[in-house]
Amino acid sequence: MNQSMTEKQLEIHTHEVDLRVLGTKFNFKNYSDDEEVTVNLLEGKVALHNGLKSMPELYLAPNEKMVLNKRTGEMVKSKGHAENSMLWTYDELFFDEELLEDIAKKLMRSYDVRIEIADSLKNRRFYGSFKVMGNTIDEVLETIASTHRMKYRYENEKYILY
Repeated sequence: MNQSMTEKQLEIHTHEVDLRVLGTKFNFKNYSDDEEVTVNLLEGKVALHNGLKSMPELYLAPNEKMVLNKRTGEMVKSKGHAENSMLWTYDELFFDEELLEDIAKKLMRSYDVRIEIADSLKNRRFYGSFKVMGNTIDEVLETIASTHRMKYRYENEKYILY
């Protein structure tokens, strides 16, 4: 589920986190196979209730983001560039220090390919922005590999990141 909303008094309930909108613009990303839930706030205010771990409700102000680790239940607020979180609506992939595992899932959805990641890379985080149209999966992976923090190869009809 990747949603961008501007309605007032909207509530989104998922297993991991409940989000209550308090008149705002935000981006909410929670695909069932992702390792993290992400909320980026552009305008207004949102209240977040952690459904995995008992903690006080968390409030976001504009240009703040929340990342919830689905395994540990840790919910962390940080400063961000919320306007970049909307790029997916313009056929653009934006990674803001996201886990390589979740980046691979976005790439698989966007390019309809299979990607396998070495366990040693699953917790690596990357930052970047790519247009889907006009960039091949190889060009995107080559750019990520140019950071010298991973390599990739194509084998048996899938991309292997190592």
